[in-house]
Amino acid sequence: MNNSIVILESISGNKPSEQFDLLNIQVEHQALVLVTHLRGNGYVKLFTLQSYYEYFVLNQEDAICQHIDQTTYDSNLLLERFIKHHYFGMPLFQEELMFGFMGNGVSVCDKLRTQNHDYMQVAHIAPNRQVTYYNPVSDEGRARIEKFAESENITIGSQGISALSPVDKVTMKNEENRKLLEHISSRFKRKRSYLDLHNDICVAFNGLSKDCKFDVNNLISAWYRNECDFIRWFNSMLPDEQEQLLKYYRKHSPVGS
Repeated sequence: MNNSIVILESISGNKPSEQFDLLNIQVEHQALVLVTHLRGNGYVKLFTLQSYYEYFVLNQEDAICQHIDQTTYDSNLLLERFIKHHYFGMPLFQEELMFGFMGNGVSVCDKLRTQNHDYMQVAHIAPNRQVTYYNPVSDEGRARIEKFAESENITIGSQGISALSPVDKVTMKNEENRKLLEHISSRFKRKRSYLDLHNDICVAFNGLSKDCKFDVNNLISAWYRNECDFIRWFNSMLPDEQEQLLKYYRKHSPVGS
């Protein structure tokens, strides 16, 4: 077992090859105890303490349990993935990516695949944060790698050495704003009525408040002067108007909502 899964006790069952393992699992500051029933037939049942009591003490045949094969149970990585997904509600990604500092940027490996008796390297992030792919990666895995390349780093604290160049905060901020603007633009295109659109603009710029510092009527007129083209409309705004619009939607309708 790995560090996050510890066998507290193993007990032999009444049948040949039957065994019960009491597991303690630690995942992101959360703890869980499971009882595994190894039946010696290539399959394993996983119970919580409550469901174990219901099944073996109260003889409730419908007690909830999870079924896995012996191969999954014997693999530290596969068992941890299964438990994280089914008991902690964590996403089950297609790749189990590992990011490592190898002296020249960051090497990205998939722990679920092997190559030359080692984890398969699927990508490399150069010190300048450029990504090169060596093996197929799912769209979701590629997105995780690209996100790491954009904003993450690996540092050897004792030596003060970083694998990647510092993040360009300005570039990063502009990229965040670009995605947010695309998100807002999509929302505006879905507005079904004149009043619905005007209400959104008014609320975004705090137009109903006595302390409103923006000329909301002019902003609404500018929408039509720019032929209802969101980007043209945004570019025609004053800097403080642009910042207010971004601030409002960043808080009330973030990307992904």
